[in-house]
Amino acid sequence: MLEIILLILIGFKLNMMNGLYLALIIFEIILWIIRLICSMVKIALKMKGD
Repeated sequence: MLEIILLILIGFKLNMMNGLYLALIIFEIILWIIRLICSMVKIALKMKGD
């Protein structure tokens, strides 16, 4: 999540808020959400298994 914030800050600094850059940020956020859901499912399965 930290790298996404840094990317946004650098983007504002360089004035690079074009479509490709925005798509990259959205893609990163989607991947981060998927990783979060996967880790939550793993934790839930571990708790259920015990």
